[in-house]
Amino acid sequence: MVKVKGIFFVILSIIICNSCATNPKKYYNHYVKGLSIKGLVIKKYLDRNHHMYPIIRLRDSAGLWDYNPVRFYQLYETVQKGDSIMKQKGSLEYRIYRSDTVIKLYPVIYGDTLK
Repeated sequence: MVKVKGIFFVILSIIICNSCATNPKKYYNHYVKGLSIKGLVIKKYLDRNHHMYPIIRLRDSAGLWDYNPVRFYQLYETVQKGDSIMKQKGSLEYRIYRSDTVIKLYPVIYGDTLK
């Protein structure tokens, strides 16, 4: 009986660990590539109600919405109020338009730039 409980505990631990771990490359290829962004940055802030996640508030033709660049803090650090952000669906390239400058950013995972 003790042996069965031990095996059950090991299997349950493996299942829990696998469900908690995420593959960042898979995340970007699945979720971020499918996202299209085109909007004006109204403000950026750390959301105190949600574990201090970075939030970029954008205005587009549909109205105001919040974008949470999880795992892409370089975007949050680079963007400023008044910038425009554009990202085409199917791409990982983010373009930040600031007055007469265009800044291109790509997510980085484990030191490798995703393109």
